[in-house]
Amino acid sequence: QVTLDRSKPGPSGDFCFHLHENLDRSHGATLIFRGTGLTKQDRLNVSLNGHLIPDADIRRTTESDTSMPTDGEYIREDGTRKIPCVPEQGWFDGRPDPTPVFSTRWFSLSATHVVDGLNQLEISLQKSDPAARGPIIVLDEVEVFIEPS
Repeated sequence: QVTLDRSKPGPSGDFCFHLHENLDRSHGATLIFRGTGLTKQDRLNVSLNGHLIPDADIRRTTESDTSMPTDGEYIREDGTRKIPCVPEQGWFDGRPDPTPVFSTRWFSLSATHVVDGLNQLEISLQKSDPAARGPIIVLDEVEVFIEPS
């Protein structure tokens, strides 16, 4: 678990996980992490085993990804565009009070960035969302999806 306190300067933490897959023999792999209290406006620095993952390579959910549609059509709002989408792993936020907010981030894994065994995901909060509802971000879920070749 990584806890980032917005009230402190440069909050950061490490999430360690084991991976025993040869990504050279896979079609592709994705690392996903989720954070309670994390908003789409928060800017993170993310490194894996010391390799910085460029922000442009990190995808993120938006609020519209977890909303129940009123018209039966699942879309992601991007400015004025409405993009058809599939709900995040079939999960919707149907809580009566959808707080605290959470966000999911993901990026493609490269065989050069992972090791067989213990891996270290380093996360630091570079810019906090000024409209965030709470002072704490808790990142406690990391998943790796590997597509066999």
